[in-house]
Amino acid sequence: MEMFFELECPHCGHGLRIPVKYVGKRGQCVKCHGAVDTSVNMQLKGGGTLLHNAIQKGDLDLVEFLLTQGADPNAKDDSGITPLDAANVFHQHTIASLLIEKGASSAPAISTQERTIESETPLLIPETEKTRNLRECPACRQKLSKTASVCPHCGHPLEVGNGAATASLVLGILSFVGFVVFCSIPAIILGHTALSKIRHSPVPMRGRSLAIAGLVLGYLNVLLIVLLIVATIVGYNAINSMDDANVAQAQAQIRNFKTALMAYQLKYNRFPSTSEGLEALVNNDKGIKFLESDTIPKDPWDNPYIYTSENTREYRIISYGADGQQGGSGYDADIDSQ
Repeated sequence: MEMFFELECPHCGHGLRIPVKYVGKRGQCVKCHGAVDTSVNMQLKGGGTLLHNAIQKGDLDLVEFLLTQGADPNAKDDSGITPLDAANVFHQHTIASLLIEKGASSAPAISTQERTIESETPLLIPETEKTRNLRECPACRQKLSKTASVCPHCGHPLEVGNGAATASLVLGILSFVGFVVFCSIPAIILGHTALSKIRHSPVPMRGRSLAIAGLVLGYLNVLLIVLLIVATIVGYNAINSMDDANVAQAQAQIRNFKTALMAYQLKYNRFPSTSEGLEALVNNDKGIKFLESDTIPKDPWDNPYIYTSENTREYRIISYGADGQQGGSGYDADIDSQ
């Protein structure tokens, strides 16, 4: 079975998967065609060297191969762990012995904080920052790197975190609480991204419930915004329709007044004076009601109609419109009988 290692192109950041047999040969990125370091001591994508990776997998043959190719037995990873330290942590005693034969050494121990691994090996590992970067396999309870996706001792797949799921939930909460659309859309995108990662991850991945919660909050916020927009449009149209109806009602009422005033003029041979006003149509000396109602109705905006007659031969009826004030435009414009 052919073995591979992973690293990033230093020029474009493209992830590369290179067979171990090509270690030490001239490498080239398949994307940008830039030169790639494939030396035996190169740093991999995870921060360690090929030797660290082989020790984590417990592959003695690969360790021997790398050492024969010139791998540095004292190279440190990003956490400062040497290959010998890693072998002790992962209980790879045969590999540890091989490394010592090749000149490997552990990092200097720190006085009172030195300890052994389950007393199975006399090698000492300092209780430093590098040992705090370890975790325990839930199946075999062995110590292993926090970045490991599979336990090198028992092969148990380990759960990994999902930052997209957490980000989706946070943005979903912000969008829902703050009612911000530019948070809800990223929450939905990140939620779907997180679920896709969970479905296609080769190892168990946490965050499914967080991603779903972020999606629900994101979609709810979008739905509320859509409903708000629809309600605003409907409300605006309803208000306009109501104003149109009020204008039409005022115009119809003025026409009724004009009909009643014509009847009044036929009876009295004149129109009511300004002082008599429209009240004369329902309250006059002959007791005749020229309107069906007992009182003079107000306009649709609950304001009285303005009646004037300069010489009782002509008249004018005005409603001041929605604003109840003389002049204006649109629905605030005066509605005149002339």
